[in-house]
Amino acid sequence: MSIYLVGYVFGPIVFAPLSELYGRRWITISTFSLFTLSTMAAALAPTWSALLVFRLLAGIGASAPISVVGGIYADIYESPVARGRSVAVFFTVRLPSSLAIPSNTDHIQTIGFGPLMSPIIAGCTAPTLGWRWSFWIALIIAGVSFVGLIFLPETYGPTLLARRAKRLRRAGTHSYLFGPLETKSRGWRDLLQPKTLLPLRMLFTEPIVTVVCLYLAILYGIFYMYFGAYPIIFEGIYEMTPCRSGAMFLPMGAGDLVAIAFGAMYDWLLERSDASKKPSIRREEIFRLPPACIGGPITLVSIFWLGWTAKTDIPWALPFASGFVYGIGTQLIFIGLLNYLADAYTIYAASAFAASSCSRSIFGALLPLVVTKMYDSLGVAWATSTLGFAVLVMSIMPFVLIRYGPYLRSRSKLCSELKKEREDRDAESPTGE
Repeated sequence: MSIYLVGYVFGPIVFAPLSELYGRRWITISTFSLFTLSTMAAALAPTWSALLVFRLLAGIGASAPISVVGGIYADIYESPVARGRSVAVFFTVRLPSSLAIPSNTDHIQTIGFGPLMSPIIAGCTAPTLGWRWSFWIALIIAGVSFVGLIFLPETYGPTLLARRAKRLRRAGTHSYLFGPLETKSRGWRDLLQPKTLLPLRMLFTEPIVTVVCLYLAILYGIFYMYFGAYPIIFEGIYEMTPCRSGAMFLPMGAGDLVAIAFGAMYDWLLERSDASKKPSIRREEIFRLPPACIGGPITLVSIFWLGWTAKTDIPWALPFASGFVYGIGTQLIFIGLLNYLADAYTIYAASAFAASSCSRSIFGALLPLVVTKMYDSLGVAWATSTLGFAVLVMSIMPFVLIRYGPYLRSRSKLCSELKKEREDRDAESPTGE
């Protein structure tokens, strides 16, 4: 699993900038093809070394949607409300990217129904049918998804302009027209340009991106630690089978659905508000961060709930129910903060998402390695509470961004560029649209 997550660390750093140089469609289809073929190869791997190589390639291919899809939604939806709904649905219904490891060590690169279903599928199939069937099931899911992906159109504006300019030049009437990418792009040499390092630059030089990435990375690490903690709790304390222990993640999915419903209602209220109809006073903090402010305390309660109710003299249903609250809280945080990044950086959203994916992958790969030793040393209650203390500190961050977000964006070079482009576009349109 660590080899798989290495792809998630480095893949988005390359794919997100490439999608802003060559378009979203080419990157999306090519990386999904790599993931699909590598998953099939992993299922057929004859040796351990071959399996590791194919897992690395699968992780690289599977890492692209984490960052590129955010850019696609930014391309399609001008309205922050519509964009917010699409991002919320995307991160909730994401399908499993890997089912290959039994439930006690499975780490999936999203928070949504994919990672929640994976421990159940792997825990129930791997012990009886063998580990290869976990890959075959993932391959079936990928194959069905590929059918729809083939029809994905290009959405990136500069790429569409370049194609239009080429058609006009071929017609012979506008031989002087060139798209922005045509005048700046130098082909594959662009890989060596600063733009390809934009995710890393944003991660270390944009305070907003740094804070958001750190918060989400900690949540991701905790989520992955749960894949090790849940078997310790439900198999160790309550003596459940791996299949039944995997089913203990289901309340998180129900919580995700509740969070989506809350997000939809929140967006509806935004549409009806006067502020959402006045771009001149538009502030991303006011629109996007309240769900994250609410989600932090909810997540905190759920973590302490799980840690201090997991005892032999307390029915398993009580810690089981904590997952429902956890699903609501974490999903609200992800919806709020990721939408905040998309709104604050618009055309650079793919790079911002790539920075977030990279940092999350590092935490997701490293933190689960300490689960067993941590729970053996501190016990279930205090080990889980330690995770809660980390969330307690980070839950302050959305409130900090509400207070200081405008100041931080005013000092940001990227945000200043985006603001100027928006003002120029509004000045050219009589209606300001």
